[in-house]
Amino acid sequence: MSLAGRRCLLTGATQGIGRATALALAAQGADLVLAARSRADLDDLASALAPYGVAVFTVATDLSVAEQRERLVAAALDRFGAIEVLINNAAVGLDAPIEEQSIDEGRYLFELNLFAPLHLIQLLLPTMRQQPQGQIVQISSIVGLRAVPNSALYCASKYALNGLSDALRAELQGSHIVVTSIYPGVTRTNFVTNQLRSPRIRPRKGAVPPEQVAAVIVEAIRKRQRARYITWRDRTLVAGTTLLPAPAEWLLGRLFRRRRGS
Repeated sequence: MSLAGRRCLLTGATQGIGRATALALAAQGADLVLAARSRADLDDLASALAPYGVAVFTVATDLSVAEQRERLVAAALDRFGAIEVLINNAAVGLDAPIEEQSIDEGRYLFELNLFAPLHLIQLLLPTMRQQPQGQIVQISSIVGLRAVPNSALYCASKYALNGLSDALRAELQGSHIVVTSIYPGVTRTNFVTNQLRSPRIRPRKGAVPPEQVAAVIVEAIRKRQRARYITWRDRTLVAGTTLLPAPAEWLLGRLFRRRRGS
């Protein structure tokens, strides 16, 4: 499917996977509604997209606030008339053992990582149902399929996002709306340093560039796919740890204790 002229709404658009995806979509000719908190970062991204000659509409949005999510969708529909592809990318992490993670931090994390995508889906589904095609792209994570230590709440939010996606996919079966789940692994972005707390783990090797993730996202949109991993290593890791959960838990615990220097 050609993306030329397709109207896409992308959250978390100004950094890492989001920025790379915005550039990759623009290169395919898609028109873009871009949401992020920083107006300055949105303006910088809009300037970077100008050479592609696509329509770009930016909305400074704190996605943890329901009223701002409603304002974002209303502005997007007013500007473009319809949104054909929703890409729920914005998320935040938290690096801490379970006993050190606060309930307030958990509520904020789930508001951004789960309830914001849910709310945007609810706001856009009525108009998507009236269009010839629609697609909802959920940027999940391999840790939403295999949890890791020191990231319990983040992992739980991605497990929940996957459950939401699976249920929605079943509810929309037979319709023209596709639900696509993307499972990135370790990616070379500012995600770790942007977590709710400063991370104590050491930098991880083998991170893939965000452009590689963005290329997979764009291909999954073009082909209207159900789900995609980024690398064969990610797929193998999830499959292996699912088949052998006890050894996987022992190994993950050992590796993360080493990274924390304990």
